[in-house]
Amino acid sequence: MAARARVAAVATAVTAVAVAGALAALAPPARPTRGLATPARTTHVVYDSPQSVGRSAQVPSAPPGWAGGPTTAATGETVAVYVSPTIAAADPTAVQRWADFLAALPHGPELSQVTVLIAAAFEVRRLCGAAALGCYDDASDTLVSIGQDAPDASAASVLTHEYAHHIENNRLNPPWDPVEYGTKRWASYVDVCKRAASGELAPGDEGTSYQENPGELFAETYRVLAERLHGLPESPWSIVDQSLYPDDAALQLVQQDVLDPWTANTTTSYAGLYVKGSGIGRRYLVQTPYDGTFTVSLTEPARTEFDLRLVDPSTGAVLALSRTGLGTSRAVTFSVCGQRMLRVGITRIVGFGPYALQISKP
Repeated sequence: MAARARVAAVATAVTAVAVAGALAALAPPARPTRGLATPARTTHVVYDSPQSVGRSAQVPSAPPGWAGGPTTAATGETVAVYVSPTIAAADPTAVQRWADFLAALPHGPELSQVTVLIAAAFEVRRLCGAAALGCYDDASDTLVSIGQDAPDASAASVLTHEYAHHIENNRLNPPWDPVEYGTKRWASYVDVCKRAASGELAPGDEGTSYQENPGELFAETYRVLAERLHGLPESPWSIVDQSLYPDDAALQLVQQDVLDPWTANTTTSYAGLYVKGSGIGRRYLVQTPYDGTFTVSLTEPARTEFDLRLVDPSTGAVLALSRTGLGTSRAVTFSVCGQRMLRVGITRIVGFGPYALQISKP
């Protein structure tokens, strides 16, 4: 997967760029640099307007001259935090302070996998791109954030936003990329799939439709959740569209996805029997609270033919159909995208006997 960057909260909605590779000698540059000699990966780089630039996303685990490293937070957990010489000179406690801050955020085991680079604004611009306040590289689980408040955003809000991208990167939401679509339960609740299909949301768009990017929406929703849990003043909602401001249910589902992540489909089994006089049809209504891959498999006796179909009960439309002739098994697969109820139908065409039905749903 190509590395991507995600930008922090800025009032002007400046978008993200990938983390640069060489972190040594971070004196204020004459102008921001944005290329590396040996690009190991290709990253989509976006500034104020869309543009693509090839660059490396590899980041040293211990930047030369930076203070910090794996640090024991107040919770007893270990967080890898590095601060630039500029930040260390201004605040000798910065490493411990930011380690404690991160460990206090809602999180799961992904905390131990992140590398956090805290820098001054001019240093962040060198690492992340012109005008950026932070960025995240999903290939190396490395995030960069300002360590001092900016005029339009606090350092805490920027770091929280970037950490949300780290959470996305360490969650599952098949068949979609969670960095672009968000986490499973939250994304299903806000209808990311359905709204992306209609063009209302733009997954992965770090350019002209940045304010409609659900990956950024998740990060800002997580920021609001963290601020409320800690009783902090809420930072302005300026990164994504105002119409996307989260309700209480969205906040609760983000918290659930962070603390108790969705990991896999659940499978339910049914058994049935066709005998003479029992009719030809069987129907099973299935609730589908989450978007994702829905699979139904049917096992039947040899020399029988039982058709298997998936139907939208609200419209009667056939979503998937398996009609393969005589056989012992058949299956249908469908990507749930906003449907919250599906109907599985079995129709006896030829023969009698028992059958076994398995339904796998997100």
